[in-house]
Amino acid sequence: MLSTPVARTAHTTSPVRRPSPGTARRTARGRSRWLAWALAGGWLAQVLLRLWLYRYHTGPVANPDETGYLVAARWLAGGAGADLTGSTFYQGGYALLLVPAYWVTSDPVMVYRLVAGIGSVAAATAFPLAYVVLRRLALGRREAVALAFVAGLSPALLLFSGLALADAVLPTLVLGWLLATHDLARTGSPRAGVVAGALAGFATAVHLRGTVILAVYALTVVALLVIRRPAREAGATDAAARGAGAGGAAALGAGAGGAAARDLSSRGGPGGGRRWRAAWRAGRRLPLRAGVAALGAAGLVAAAGGALNRALASAVYPGGARDLSGMLAERLTGLDGQAWALSGAVGQLWYLMVGTWGLAGVGLVAAAVQLVRPGGPFARRVLAGTLLAVTLGVAYASSAALPDEHRVGNYVYGRYLACVAVVWTLVGLAVLSRTAHVAMTRRAATMTRRPIVEGRAGGMEGRAGGMEGRAATMEGRAGGMEGRAATMEAHAGSTEGRAGSTEGRVAIAVRESGARRPGVPRRLHPAVRRMVAYAGAAAVLMAATGGVAAWYAGDRLRRYAFIAFDFPEVSFLSGARDHLDMVRTTATALALLTCLTLAACLVTFRTGGRAARRPWARGLVPLVVALAAVNVAFTADLAPKAAPAAGPDWLPHPPPGRVALDTRVRWNVWVPLTSRVWWTRLERYDGAHQAPPAGACTAVVPPDAGSPPDGWTATGLGGERQGWTSWSGPGCR
Repeated sequence: MLSTPVARTAHTTSPVRRPSPGTARRTARGRSRWLAWALAGGWLAQVLLRLWLYRYHTGPVANPDETGYLVAARWLAGGAGADLTGSTFYQGGYALLLVPAYWVTSDPVMVYRLVAGIGSVAAATAFPLAYVVLRRLALGRREAVALAFVAGLSPALLLFSGLALADAVLPTLVLGWLLATHDLARTGSPRAGVVAGALAGFATAVHLRGTVILAVYALTVVALLVIRRPAREAGATDAAARGAGAGGAAALGAGAGGAAARDLSSRGGPGGGRRWRAAWRAGRRLPLRAGVAALGAAGLVAAAGGALNRALASAVYPGGARDLSGMLAERLTGLDGQAWALSGAVGQLWYLMVGTWGLAGVGLVAAAVQLVRPGGPFARRVLAGTLLAVTLGVAYASSAALPDEHRVGNYVYGRYLACVAVVWTLVGLAVLSRTAHVAMTRRAATMTRRPIVEGRAGGMEGRAGGMEGRAATMEGRAGGMEGRAATMEAHAGSTEGRAGSTEGRVAIAVRESGARRPGVPRRLHPAVRRMVAYAGAAAVLMAATGGVAAWYAGDRLRRYAFIAFDFPEVSFLSGARDHLDMVRTTATALALLTCLTLAACLVTFRTGGRAARRPWARGLVPLVVALAAVNVAFTADLAPKAAPAAGPDWLPHPPPGRVALDTRVRWNVWVPLTSRVWWTRLERYDGAHQAPPAGACTAVVPPDAGSPPDGWTATGLGGERQGWTSWSGPGCR
């Protein structure tokens, strides 16, 4: 009678209850409704936060960049142009997005507020796109929503969203382009190729960095047309393994800490590499139709953007824009120029990592691992290679084209890589969270396993007892009553064997669930060690890039001009507002990365009860809270502490009418004045040899211009400190 309960404990399982089709549909609709509300509410919250953050901004603060884009948008909307001859050319793709603001009003203050709204909407749109990116990197819905929202508060998406700069829309544009490129590599869809090509082509009209994006995209499409993708069976195997709940594929290499990740990379057993190579040879290339559509869309949009920029250059830069081609050629062909370009690129990579609290370093390491390790999802390998190529290409090209302006930002700068900072932040978060997920899922699986097996020793004893029982039974048949007695003894021995088997298997389950025996030190989970290895490699990379940049720049980091606008994240990390402290900045970034890594590691130490039933959703809380705390602290540091003083600022406020500008006036006066004077084009003249143009109502001149010509009257406005004064023309007072 003792054998029956033991057998039921060992071999019976509870029936699996499957929901009815109607219940499943209602559950799916409920999840979709929850997701839609979460994305819409999160997007609205992101927009409102940015509008609040820039509520006091009424005009350009980053000149001449902002003025260049505003003047271009005004001209595209049919308003007055300007003469920015000799200035850097600011392309028309971003300005085209600002044209509706000039359709609504011509008041410069109201226009700038509308531009801040457009930038806030564009930057907030990165939140739903970030959610899609994390879903493509194998995160669940809840996890992806939470991490995408806190990533949407990262500095790269906050700093420029309220300014009239192309950097307000470039991060969102890059996110969309990478998603479409990933779909092109995964499915070979012509539609994905057209979307990715159109975005890459439009990027060339937005900023010169778009040229790098277009070049990398063209090379990627050509490579997809030449290189075979793994066979569909390999992709189906990957999907099945991901759905098994044993960890899944890691985000760009993050899940390599678990057995499931090893299976996905075809390294899980003997002959894995051969199977992967066989699947690769059996695969197919990108369809020619999709490749032609992708390249054709990119070429058409890029050509349209080129035509737009040529028309803009002829209207706003009649004497030609600043030409940096000669300097760029010299940099690319000389050893000193190469040293400048490479060191500047290294400095930008250092800024990228510290400006993302170290998460970009984790993403860079994981992407490199994904490329080096054979196997893995093909589309993710393409995504890793494309993102690395764009990042390194933008860093190198922008540094090579940057003139020496005797400022610290020539050697360490973060704005040019801000367009990819949020992507690397998402990759770093996916690496940490998915690696922790591998550990927690396996722990939960062992904790919920029924105690149905015993130790191998108990099993052997049970089998031995059973064999003795059978032998005794045969003797019993031959010996009558003696045989029946022996049979009962045999049953008792078999029952004791099963009981011993159950006890031993319970001990195995307890040992697998993480409990340790007395006197045996507890070892870290392999996934935790993998997570620590990624964070350690990122720390080494951060320190190395910072050291190289500081070594090349030398004392120029102290002697050259430090512009606080170039270093918001660095100033937040170091606390220094008037100089660059790379050591303190690196140390603080490493401390933040350590905190984020520990927060992710906390997932693997949750045991028992509710943690076993819902290990991932609750274990994610420490990582989300830690990152949100850092981003909120940065936002509070960035937010204005008080409203600006009421009254006019120090710039000229000419009355309506024609406005003349003496070419001797400093650029920091006449450039913002170009945006402020919206009703007419500034008429530039050489005040050292010419009088103001006849018919002009106001002339803006340097303070030492002397007495006004006959018929003109000095207004007494401005002064030596402001760098300007003005005259009023005859008949316009």
